[in-house]
Amino acid sequence: MGAYSLDLRTRVLTDWDAGLKAEELAAKYRVSRAWVHRLEQRRRQTGEIGPRQQTKFRARAHARRSGRASAHIGHGAA
Repeated sequence: MGAYSLDLRTRVLTDWDAGLKAEELAAKYRVSRAWVHRLEQRRRQTGEIGPRQQTKFRARAHARRSGRASAHIGHGAA
C-alpha cells in the first residue's frame, strides 16, 4: 500500500483543527488512530504533512531477496 494522498492528509488535519477526535477521524477516513496522531505530531514538530521520502533500505532489502531467489532458482535448474 502506498502513502496516503496529500488531499486526504489535508482533510484529516482540517477536521482535527475543527475539533474532531482521532477516533472519529480514523473512522471517518478509514485510517488508523495512530496515523492521525503521527500526522498531527509531524505537522506540529516539522510543519510538514506530505509523505516522507522512502528510504533506501527497501531497495537494498528487495535486491538481496531477488538475488537469493535468482540464485536458488539457478541451482534448481537441471
